[in-house]
Amino acid sequence: MQEACRVNAYIVRAARCTATLDAGYQLAALGLGHDLGVPLSVSSTPVGSACRG
Repeated sequence: MQEACRVNAYIVRAARCTATLDAGYQLAALGLGHDLGVPLSVSSTPVGSACRG
């Protein structure tokens, strides 16, 4: 049971991270990153590298 909980927690973290990256890429594509005070760049972070930890 604990193993299933760990796997579920991993999946939830991965999904959240992916959603966050997707939102960031969408903001960058719209050019809104700088308006929000966040230096977003579509090519600045390879997919997945910001989610590892």
